Amino acid sequence: GYSVYGTYDRTNASGGNFGYVLGIAHGKADRNAAGSHALSLDYEYFGKNVGTDTTYWVMPGSKGIALTYKYVPAKNVLWSNAFFRATTLADNDYGLADGNVQSFIRTQMYYYF
Repeated sequence: GYSVYGTYDRTNASGGNFGYVLGIAHGKADRNAAGSHALSLDYEYFGKNVGTDTTYWVMPGSKGIALTYKYVPAKNVLWSNAFFRATTLADNDYGLADGNVQSFIRTQMYYYF
């Protein structure tokens, strides 16, 4: 099935004080069910002073998208693949110019014993 989700966080800092994640997902990658899979797409926005539990794709002081696909090739093995693209906000702690684009692809294998 499909699911829609979101998170929001706001701090009392004078700037860069809010963040949110909006996403949609389909399926469930159950590590006990070989052949199961899941796909999700997130839009993420994180001010530099936000303490929200991020998805670890978009760093504070930036906004962007994360597309994740998870697949279970065998019982107790999970393969996760993510594409990430973000743009820095003018207010960031990394010394990056406003609009600096970052992107990467990450793949991971998880083995459960």
